Amino acid sequence: MPEILHRIFIEADPETIYKAITTEQGLKSWWTTDVKVEPKEGTISRFGFPGHTTVFHMHIDKLIPNKSVQWTCQGEDDEWKNTKIAFDIKSLENNQSSLTFRHEKWNSTEGYFADCNTTWGHLMVLLKQCAEGKGSEPYFHD
Repeated sequence: MPEILHRIFIEADPETIYKAITTEQGLKSWWTTDVKVEPKEGTISRFGFPGHTTVFHMHIDKLIPNKSVQWTCQGEDDEWKNTKIAFDIKSLENNQSSLTFRHEKWNSTEGYFADCNTTWGHLMVLLKQCAEGKGSEPYFHD
């Protein structure tokens, strides 16, 4: 099955990156201002996009503090339904970290797979800026 894969290097410790991915404040700073999340395994997070034209619900499958976040997309969008999203964080030397992002289990590369790949790449740059304290605007906002 097709997957989207990105890796970035961030001048921040794993805890800072983890918080940017798992907390409302963190997610609102780089992804979307319309987010409801409880950083707890088994909960469902909601991500809304401008004008609520699209709303995604993500089941939080696994959280390993400062190391890994795994979600499964729930059913509103046929192309995203049952896809898996994973963020894997590794500590490097000198307050550096690597972040590997995967959005996998897509049914095909048709539809908006390529658009999502481009958007996720841009989102990774915004996440990096946020974690490095360089300021960022969320990609999606009302």
